[in-house]
Amino acid sequence: MIRIESPNNICRYSLALELIRKISITEFLEIGIGNGVFLEKIARRGYQGMGIDISEQAIANASLRLKKYSNVKIEKTSFLNLTCQFDLVIMMQVLEHIQNDTETILRIK
Repeated sequence: MIRIESPNNICRYSLALELIRKISITEFLEIGIGNGVFLEKIARRGYQGMGIDISEQAIANASLRLKKYSNVKIEKTSFLNLTCQFDLVIMMQVLEHIQNDTETILRIK
């Protein structure tokens, strides 16, 4: 089966990667990795970081997709359980699934 990215995702990912390229980051966190497509794009560029999700299926899919990248760790957890600090936090299509988004953003900060 051939999978083709939607025009929305192509634009979203291209813009995000362009913005990331312009800043200096040591380590990133992606919250809500879904199928791991964006996580793979950022891993392919050599960035060091972590992708998390609360879905077993998302973790399984992303782990398969990223098995050759040692620069990215994938974990089934909530960001609420993390004590690490990151230079960059990425959330794509996640906030609309969170009831209290303002509180969530403040906790991430």
